Amino acid sequence: MKVPEWVPGSIDDVVLRRFGIRATRSASDVLVRLTDPAAFRELPSALKEQLDRALPVDPTPRRVVKEEPPDGVLLRCSEYATYRSCAQKSATRALCTMPPGECLLATMPTGTGKSLLFQLGSRWWDESTAETEKPWLLVVVPTLALAEAHLLTLRGMPGLEGSRALTGSMTPTERDDLFISLLRGEVPILLTSPEAALGTARDTLCRAAGSVESRPLAERGRLAAVFVDEVHIVHSWGRSFRPDFQRLPGLLRDLKRKNEGLRTILLSATVDADAKQLLQQQYSTGGELLEVAAQSPRTEFDLCLQHFGRSATRREAVLATVDVLPRPAIIYTTEVADAEALGEILRTRGHERVAVFTGDTGPDERTIAIEGWQDGKIDLVVATSAFGMGIDKSDVRAVLHACLPEDASRLYQEIGRGGRDGHQAIAVVLSAQEDEGLAVRMGTGGVLTPEKAKERWLSMIEEARGAGRVEPSVNGFLVRAKLDAHLERLGPRTGQHHRRWNKALLVQLQRYGALDVLAMEEERDRCAVRVNDPRLLDLETSADAALREYLAKRALEVTAARSRVGALLSLIRSVGLIQSDDEDNLDALNEYPCLLVALFEQVETSSEIPEACGRCVACRKLQAEPPRNAMHQGGRARWNSPDVPKTAFQGTRLLFTRDDEYVGLDSLVERLAQVGIAQFIVPEALATRTAGVLAGRTRCAGLVLEAEAIVKGKWSALSVPSALFLDASMSATHRTRAYEAVRRQVLTTPETGLVFVVPFDLNIGGRPISSVASPHTPLRSDSIVDQLGVPS
Repeated sequence: MKVPEWVPGSIDDVVLRRFGIRATRSASDVLVRLTDPAAFRELPSALKEQLDRALPVDPTPRRVVKEEPPDGVLLRCSEYATYRSCAQKSATRALCTMPPGECLLATMPTGTGKSLLFQLGSRWWDESTAETEKPWLLVVVPTLALAEAHLLTLRGMPGLEGSRALTGSMTPTERDDLFISLLRGEVPILLTSPEAALGTARDTLCRAAGSVESRPLAERGRLAAVFVDEVHIVHSWGRSFRPDFQRLPGLLRDLKRKNEGLRTILLSATVDADAKQLLQQQYSTGGELLEVAAQSPRTEFDLCLQHFGRSATRREAVLATVDVLPRPAIIYTTEVADAEALGEILRTRGHERVAVFTGDTGPDERTIAIEGWQDGKIDLVVATSAFGMGIDKSDVRAVLHACLPEDASRLYQEIGRGGRDGHQAIAVVLSAQEDEGLAVRMGTGGVLTPEKAKERWLSMIEEARGAGRVEPSVNGFLVRAKLDAHLERLGPRTGQHHRRWNKALLVQLQRYGALDVLAMEEERDRCAVRVNDPRLLDLETSADAALREYLAKRALEVTAARSRVGALLSLIRSVGLIQSDDEDNLDALNEYPCLLVALFEQVETSSEIPEACGRCVACRKLQAEPPRNAMHQGGRARWNSPDVPKTAFQGTRLLFTRDDEYVGLDSLVERLAQVGIAQFIVPEALATRTAGVLAGRTRCAGLVLEAEAIVKGKWSALSVPSALFLDASMSATHRTRAYEAVRRQVLTTPETGLVFVVPFDLNIGGRPISSVASPHTPLRSDSIVDQLGVPS
């Protein structure tokens, strides 16, 4: 080959050999040979063994989740022809039957379509709401990058082109114009941060939540639902980094005072047990919280874990590993200084397409890094947790952690940046002994000790009481305090320092139930809180004891944080035991038969045993095969009282049909939908065709299930007006099981109607169906509407 201009003298042979390239030069040519990278030979043998299996390219797709047939509402209100998974279909069915005022929690792996819920939900509620109102949705997102990514998608969808994002870069005039458009119902979806929702947008949100009857005729827009995206960070970021995440429930309560029917939908890839408990406590007070969870780990990863006794040894392994990892790749650290130092070292080692992205990175540098990453000009990013949220790059091939995250949830979320296109990705975690203390501190960030909390509480209450801003209110006392209030003995700190810690204290006390944060007026340096316990205001006698009583829960948080760090560290250390040949090997394999599943189970509990990944060191020892068809859960999630129109009839009806080949299926489905049937349970071969018919009926969710899936227990029928199609193609046993299961699941209330559509006198349980199914005269397919009536 011809010598490129850059070869002579521009790249050192040592650098080339590090990357597995050997060049022999002559006067006019260069012969390039690929060899084993020298960097690979420098790795510890235990890590090298894992990477040796993970690095070879696997061209086969690794996303093996079974798609699900559509519902009518999916075909009509989205651009999709099928559901990506059982969980996505179940969440959509829950959304379309969601009772007013309730809360839905949907957790699905990255890349399986959580965003469909607000995309489809906007169009569904628009068509099913009375013409006197124009419903719109609020979507709260953690980062501007995520808002912009969602907005780009929404503006390409019919009916959602007018969606907008409320950002800090807007001028006051632009912001006011947006608020007017919201009140008029001209914006189907508004994307914003919790800070903006609680700040400049709060008054408009409260006004838009109220009835349109009390507003001018031009204001037809009404807030119908609030979505919180990436809700797992309510628990982590909300402690101190972004405390407004934990103030969102207070905003929701205010909005529900204006509109009791306001729905709340929480979205995330994973939610661990602690976060779920917090969400239950804060978002579902007095109502139902329905969880739809996939409960299945990602299948794209080769997971490699290694623990080091010293951070210096770990640093050498990080540098060697980076040299052999496929690109694009992300390297995560915990601290900003570590990311910046590592980025600089990598540049000196010949890595030129590198960016560093942390919470301290300036706006211009962030833009350059994100655009370069998206355009392929940067293929290696060294980052803290500030990077990745909402930056949707599907072809990330490797994620390396040069740290010990504070819990499995953060680790699982961050390795989830890889393999979003459904193909192979490598996840490497390199921890060191010195990381443990930092991980615990990160896990308890913003949790003040009783002594520090007392000082700060005293300063805020003394200042507010001296200014006459403590007064009785409903169920407590209203306190308007200064956010930068402080006692002289707290030291010569900046106002920003005091504001940060005072906000952290208020969020902490809200988490423990001592108070509710009503408003944070940052521009006026004020906050308004409702103190639920009057003892906290008696600084002379009872406040100290009351504070200690509430803050005793801090010890539980610290203990939980240590437990999470310990569990993750134990998993990483297990690799050395698994790779050994002594008797400890068996104990480690019994505890961790699959490392990826073990990591996932620290994040989510599953009602089913997840399939082993088939690729980690433990799976190789046990000769486990990679999954061929990963099964998402969620099909049995259902509301106690789903919101659907009631039929004019109740109980069971029997409809005989002689159309064994379903020639007239389309017209039959149409007539059943006309009498109020919302759910159609049909043989597998008819599911897509049935959904296609129902797609033409507005205000009809047109829910479709396969009868075989109910027999297998994968799905439960909803308790809504339903039709079950049974025919001779099913075995007698399956027919009986489907009949009994659907009857039991649908008829949970006496108001629900159920129609059995069968060939003439098909047997159920050895008896003619006419003798067991219904006490009423069988229906005729050509006169269903006349016999059953149309819902009012």
